[in-house]
Amino acid sequence: MGDGKFYFKQFALYNQQSPHKVGTDGVLLGCWAGLGAQPTRIIDVGAGTGLIGMMLAQRFPHAQIYLLEKEPSALEECSQSLKAFPWKERITLVDADVLHWQAPFAFDLVVSNPPYFLQSLPSLEKGRRLARHTEASSFNAWMTRLQEWLTPQGRLSLVLPLSLEAPRFALPLIRKCLVQDSPLRVAKRQLLEYCMEDALIKEEQITLKEQDGKWSASYLQWVAPFLKLTI
Repeated sequence: MGDGKFYFKQFALYNQQSPHKVGTDGVLLGCWAGLGAQPTRIIDVGAGTGLIGMMLAQRFPHAQIYLLEKEPSALEECSQSLKAFPWKERITLVDADVLHWQAPFAFDLVVSNPPYFLQSLPSLEKGRRLARHTEASSFNAWMTRLQEWLTPQGRLSLVLPLSLEAPRFALPLIRKCLVQDSPLRVAKRQLLEYCMEDALIKEEQITLKEQDGKWSASYLQWVAPFLKLTI
C-alpha cells in the first residue's frame, strides 16, 4: 500500500522496521494453531510484528492475548499497529526476553515462530540476526521455557523447518502438518502441536500453490478469514 503496512481483512500491521516480517510461516501458524480448542489465555512468543497473536485474537474472541518481544523496532511497530487493532483491549504487549521473563500465570495456548536458522550464515543486518540466529543451546532453552508456561491441558504450537529435528518435549505431539510450496517440491517446513491430552497424532499436509503458480484451493480456504487472495 506504500504506507509501510501489511493489510489483512480486519486489521493492518506495520511491517517496515521489524526484523521479523509478516511471512507465510506466521500466517500458516496463525490459521492452524489451537484448532478445535477454546483457549482463554494465549501467548505469542517472539511476536515480531504481532502477526500470529493478532490472528489468534480474531479466531478466539474470548481469549486474552500476550505478545512477548524484546527487539526495539518490532516492539515499536507492534505498538503502533495495536492502536488501530479492533480487539486491542484483549492484547498485552510485553517487552521481555523469553529466557528471563517470569510468566504471571499459565497459558492455554503457547505459539511461536522461533529463531531456528541454526545452520545458516549469520545475517549482516543486526536485527534480523537477532531474530533468526541462535545457538543450539539457546534454542533448546527457548523450547523448555515455552513448555513451562502451559496449563495442564494447554497446547504448544510451532512452525519449524523440516531440516531441523522436531523438539523433544515431555508433551506428546498431537498434530503435525507438512507444508509444501508446490506439487513439484518437497515439503520444507512443518507445523507442530503438542499437548498432554491422550490422542493419536493427526497428520496432514498442505500445498500452497498449484503447478501453474496459482494459490491452491486448500491454502485459500485456510486464509479466507484473513487475506484477500484469489485463485
